[in-house]
Amino acid sequence: MAARGGRTVFFDLGGVTCRFFSARRLDALAQASGLSADEVHRRLFASGFDQDCDRGRYQLDEVCAQIDARLGVTLERTRLARLWAQGFEPDPDVLALIDRVRHAAPTVMLSNNGPLVNAMVVELLPDVATRFDQLCFSYQVGALKPDPQAYVRTLERLGVKPAQSVFVDDVQENVEGARAAGMDAVRFVSAEALAEQLQERGLI
Repeated sequence: MAARGGRTVFFDLGGVTCRFFSARRLDALAQASGLSADEVHRRLFASGFDQDCDRGRYQLDEVCAQIDARLGVTLERTRLARLWAQGFEPDPDVLALIDRVRHAAPTVMLSNNGPLVNAMVVELLPDVATRFDQLCFSYQVGALKPDPQAYVRTLERLGVKPAQSVFVDDVQENVEGARAAGMDAVRFVSAEALAEQLQERGLI
């Protein structure tokens, strides 16, 4: 990836590019399955299945089949992606900042998620997907943030040097993991604060 101005800027998905509401997603899946939200959480998330997806254990069709089996439903993939998307609300202020960054540097999404969320972003959140030169997910590299290998492997895939990268995440542990991998990293707390941090780095 050719970096304009020598740097590449990485943004997290849930909590940065999009506001994330896990309860909305659980409620949507509960309504579709006839189970309680607590039971959906137990079967898909507390069970470790979701993290297995994020680590790349399953391909997209396998993810969908597993969700059907675990919830006792048969959901067409697009509908399942729409249910999953109920938890994600694009943040217009952050998207506007990403637009400004793109004049100075390539932009990359870097998210702890599996192939279903990848498909969801591409198909259902085009206003988010089109802001990025690359969409990168943990399942593609077999490691989750804050493990430094999640960043190292992603950087290697893109041909980007750690010292030429800036990473934005709302979770402090993920910020520290990126720094351990040699990246410049900032914690997201608000669009206003992020604008100042990007200005300090000459990115907007």
